[in-house]
Amino acid sequence: MPLQIAPSLLPHNALLLDLQMHLLSCSDGARAVLAANTEVLGLQRGRLVARGQRAALAEQLAAGQSLALVRTGRPSLSLLAQIVTDSQDQPLAVLATLIDPQAQRMDRRLLPGLFGLTTTEARIAAALADGHGTQRIAGDLGVQLNTVHAHIKKLLAKTNTERQVQLVSLLWRSVAVLTDHPPRLPMSDLLPPRVAGEPLLVEAADASSGNDETPLADQTEVC
Repeated sequence: MPLQIAPSLLPHNALLLDLQMHLLSCSDGARAVLAANTEVLGLQRGRLVARGQRAALAEQLAAGQSLALVRTGRPSLSLLAQIVTDSQDQPLAVLATLIDPQAQRMDRRLLPGLFGLTTTEARIAAALADGHGTQRIAGDLGVQLNTVHAHIKKLLAKTNTERQVQLVSLLWRSVAVLTDHPPRLPMSDLLPPRVAGEPLLVEAADASSGNDETPLADQTEVC
């Protein structure tokens, strides 16, 4: 029987696939990434396929290998593959996490709780993480440049870092970049699909039907 996991329980930007790359479950974040990257990745009759790498995609992900999909004019889209096993360590499915460098954002709402920051310090930390310079930050906040520098000194002290580059690295390795999940989760989202009324499984592809060479950009299927 295929694994059944509610999309709300999947990690951010994650897809759950069987070993033949048929979609079992899809998080909201992964759905958004797929919709924005149809030129390199998509679904065909319920199966995950990648343009130019169709023959190797199933083999690589089923082996737990991660890969990068080259996009024109944009950084590569990365797929991190993790094998889901049973109690006998036999592979059951693949958890594929989609990482789009351009889509990652710092959620400054989490920074005060994570690092004990004030609201202003969290705004400055998030701005630094987004690559903004101190002059721009001062202008955006409507404060003097020396005020921003004073806040940065406090940020370094509270995060036990010594330089801005260390601070930014710490922020991007924190859970503040893994959000887009609601702070409150309705109980109905955790119930089995038939109870919650939300379809979970996509019907497996029929290997004998149609032509798998349909361009990805022409597909209307979403997870």
